[in-house]
Amino acid sequence: MSLWKKKSVNLTLSYYEEVIEQWEKASANDPDNAQTQKGLTDAILAKKKFQRSQLESLVKRYPNEYGYRYELGCILFEEAEYDTCLPHFQLAQRNAKVRLDAILFLGRAYLNKKFFDLALEQFKLLKADIQIMDERKKDAIYQLGCCFEAMGKKEEAIEEFKIVYSADISFRDVADKINAFYDR
Repeated sequence: MSLWKKKSVNLTLSYYEEVIEQWEKASANDPDNAQTQKGLTDAILAKKKFQRSQLESLVKRYPNEYGYRYELGCILFEEAEYDTCLPHFQLAQRNAKVRLDAILFLGRAYLNKKFFDLALEQFKLLKADIQIMDERKKDAIYQLGCCFEAMGKKEEAIEEFKIVYSADISFRDVADKINAFYDR
């Protein structure tokens, strides 16, 4: 992307962020006003639409720039377009900078599609590949537990949740899951 194009995109994003901030302030001052709520919602949607169109254009122009594919996949994932985001995350794994995050999102997309076996593969891969217990690894192990839970494999699920619990008791609702297990 040319320097001019980057500046243009950044200026447009700054404009959207400023408009969103103004609508947020108006909404905070008058939370019951439907017009300000609609304005805020419309501004957020306009920004997302702009970002998506920019990334789709970049992916078309630079199909081997896997960082763009990852960013587009994230937007598609947020919009619950799981079938559309899957190929972008699959290709994004080729970029070392976003590989692990792409695998995590790929697993989440499979999980949301209820393709539990495919999701398990992704989360197990991350569990093995990430050496330190950072947020990404905790998330992968937690998601692995959620997969097992959705499949009705309660014992396997609780074993994964215990790993997260032992590293970070405050991670999402893992404490509630562990407490509920031991309260049975």
